[in-house]
Amino acid sequence: MQTSTTGAIYAAGKDNTKITYDANAKAILSNRYVLAYILKYVTKEFKNREITDIINCIEGTQVGEESVLPNTSRQGNIIGLNTEDTVQNEGTIYYDVSFFAYVKNLDTKIQVKLYIDVELQNKYHPGYDIVTRSLFYCARELSRQYNTEFTGKDYDGIKKVYSIWICADSPAKYADTITAYKIGPEQVYGEYKGNPRYDILESVIIRMRGESTESSKNILIRMLSTLFSLSRSKEDKIQELEKSFAIPAGKEFGEELELMCNLSQAIEKRGIEKGIEKGKELGIKQGKELGIKQGKELGELDALKRVAVIMYKNGEDIEYISKSTQVPERQIELWLKEKEEDSEE
Repeated sequence: MQTSTTGAIYAAGKDNTKITYDANAKAILSNRYVLAYILKYVTKEFKNREITDIINCIEGTQVGEESVLPNTSRQGNIIGLNTEDTVQNEGTIYYDVSFFAYVKNLDTKIQVKLYIDVELQNKYHPGYDIVTRSLFYCARELSRQYNTEFTGKDYDGIKKVYSIWICADSPAKYADTITAYKIGPEQVYGEYKGNPRYDILESVIIRMRGESTESSKNILIRMLSTLFSLSRSKEDKIQELEKSFAIPAGKEFGEELELMCNLSQAIEKRGIEKGIEKGKELGIKQGKELGIKQGKELGELDALKRVAVIMYKNGEDIEYISKSTQVPERQIELWLKEKEEDSEE
């Protein structure tokens, strides 16, 4: 019997390793333990709740453009809320992981429904500001509720939405941070003492450290870094998740983590092979030209630095550059920071 993850692997296509890795990562992200951790540490509605309690508040999880494994339910990864959002004259977008969360107010006993989508973002600079896109997703989460949660005669029926973005490889100067963007009142004139409901959307950006050996002090970032690490083994991940985060990873993620580790190795191998070719094309050719032009005073490290900068300018992310040049990501980040500071001067 196929699990939700193997379904994602086959659905994505056996020959496209990168696509299957992304599909598998989204399948793992849809696990209730992972979602519960995210809700506890980025939303005010769940910050005082226990992980085990939050798990029972999650419903209707949907992954990718279609269900991970259609017509199949599973305790860890469940199906319900459609990730395809089509609004007339607004186009179609797809959420990575979309679900409902219900939280009961302990004082009033009123149950509140939240719309939440969680996105995995591998490239921090995709050509636009991620915050702008996340706020757009919030707007679409609101508009998709029309004629479902509210109508034009009852806007009070709107449910709050969260768009949560996990940036796997953030620049060093931004890494190890979590930022929330929300609506707030500003008194322009006079003193208004009313209490309107405006807390209906929130964008949250989680910026991880990539493969940095330095551990974050934030429990959510540490958990996500462990889960999605490209370098750690399945056994290492399971041990860390169970010991440090009380997640029964062996039961919840056994096959998923093994598939992810195997895929990451395949990606790394292909990345290195492709990187060698690109490195020859960019690095050796341009390095030789620079070496001749500047009297061949450039050393090997200096040449690698220039190659890294050129590749970054050409749109490659730090992870790919590291694998291509076999230079640690932290060193590449330092080179790029130096280049940025030189440009500012």
